[in-house]
Amino acid sequence: MAVRTDPRQAGAHVRARRPVFGLVAAGALIEGALVLGVLVPLRLDRHPPALSTNLAVSLGVDARGLARYLALIAALLVGYVLALRLARQLGRTGAVAFVAATALFGVTLLPAHPGYSSDVFHYVAIARVAFTYEANPHVTPPQAFPDDPLMSLSGWWWLPSPYGPAWTWLSRLPHAAAGGSTDPTRLLIAFKALTLLGVVGTCAALAAAAERLLAGSGALAAVAFGWNPLVLLHLAGDGHNDAVMLGLLALGLLALASGRRLLALAGFGVAGLVKIAALPAAGALALFLLLNRGLRAVIAAGVVLLLLAAVLTAPYWEGSATFKATFDEGRYFTNTPAALAVEVLTPLLGENAAITLLGVGMRLALLGVLVWLVRRAGAEPRRLILATATGYTLAVSLLCAWYQPWYASWALLCWAALPRSRASVPLLLALTTGALLVPASVNFLPAVLGWDLHSTGIELLTVLSVHLPLGAALVWLWGRRSAREDDPVN
Repeated sequence: MAVRTDPRQAGAHVRARRPVFGLVAAGALIEGALVLGVLVPLRLDRHPPALSTNLAVSLGVDARGLARYLALIAALLVGYVLALRLARQLGRTGAVAFVAATALFGVTLLPAHPGYSSDVFHYVAIARVAFTYEANPHVTPPQAFPDDPLMSLSGWWWLPSPYGPAWTWLSRLPHAAAGGSTDPTRLLIAFKALTLLGVVGTCAALAAAAERLLAGSGALAAVAFGWNPLVLLHLAGDGHNDAVMLGLLALGLLALASGRRLLALAGFGVAGLVKIAALPAAGALALFLLLNRGLRAVIAAGVVLLLLAAVLTAPYWEGSATFKATFDEGRYFTNTPAALAVEVLTPLLGENAAITLLGVGMRLALLGVLVWLVRRAGAEPRRLILATATGYTLAVSLLCAWYQPWYASWALLCWAALPRSRASVPLLLALTTGALLVPASVNFLPAVLGWDLHSTGIELLTVLSVHLPLGAALVWLWGRRSAREDDPVN
């Protein structure tokens, strides 16, 4: 006897499978763009590690190369937008698959030369200072060992480690994994593998945190962060240690979402021992806890972090000089509105006075904004994360002395933790688009336009490339808000 199938049930089944097919197509588009647009032109077997090698050079530093780069980021953004749209329909299912896809994207980029930044070569150099020559990398620059050919790979050969002591100890892992090798390709892959673990770990922890904060958000959070073109190109592709810092922050978010305040603050604090950029998030969480009867957690986490910092720093402690390179980074003014302001104020005040005035002013402004935002957050962890996301967005766009594309990932992490909030997707897209346009203005436009790389015109174009997408997103959000307020149904 034949069994009849309800056409409505069959139609519902087909509709349920459509997001899966669409997500597979989006993932294939992203994977194809990474292979053709990054891996093929930057394969390490054809391009050994060198400061002169980057994606712009491989694509061609001319109008055609710029068109190829724009086609690459367009393909990545289309795949990302499609994935975000479809992942919203899946609820809590699929998070594990999306994290696995993130790992696949990262493995694809593992044998590719860094496309934009040479920072990973500096990680290699300072690890050799610490573990090959047993010198203090926080005060000894790579140039102290001029006979070591790997030191010349660092674009910052004159700079001691500007990172925290936790990163110094973690860098022993890829250094040991390479067996003390002097092969730059082997060392590069080892360090990129560590940061890839950071990206995948961040994606997994973030998905779990988002699901606890709002049921049905885990899969979308995994896509929002792990499939993000900025995360793939600059964290996984270029091997930035921000991925490790973000992984610790994501674990802190997971602890916060689970009601474990002490663990949350400890995770944020340890992230700050990797890279100082995590400290605003740690400070915001500490203030949040103090305002919500969490004094014991703040004291306990503070004691633990002080002891850990003392243990990690003790072998390298040489007074205030230990962290001089870390804090000197705040005096670099590039690719920001503040950098343009320095040019205006320098004839009036002198360069040092202008840098000091703007540096102190921006830090105080960021502190004030964070305090105001956290006080408004009340007792809800979700509102604290939104406050932190807003603070980081303001920091990297307006209150940062020096902008680099991967800095936007600090805000991306927080927005991705709450992917169903009204502002999340527009700001994820705006931050990502602005960051991906920076290489266009820095690597391609000077040659295409015939302008000097360090000219005010290029600086202005870079600032506009970051701020125009953000401005468009804010205008759109304001328009949606006004529309809801004017709608009598609402």
